[in-house]
Amino acid sequence: MDIDFTNNEFEKFIKRLNYHQYQTKKQVIKYLATWEKQKRGAIHYQVIFFDFPFIRKKKLEENMATWLCQNQ
Repeated sequence: MDIDFTNNEFEKFIKRLNYHQYQTKKQVIKYLATWEKQKRGAIHYQVIFFDFPFIRKKKLEENMATWLCQNQ
């Protein structure tokens, strides 16, 4: 996988999550993220969110596919 592509996808995910939570395009989410390549070559992200509201697992699962697959 190309790191430029995955970083772009990660950035779009953060923007969608921000909009879903705060209904604004202004970035409100505060986070720290890093990536690593797994042995099989996949790029994996670790993220810590600061002052982020709780999202129930069911709601998260319902929205995750939309946040990941939405066209911008």
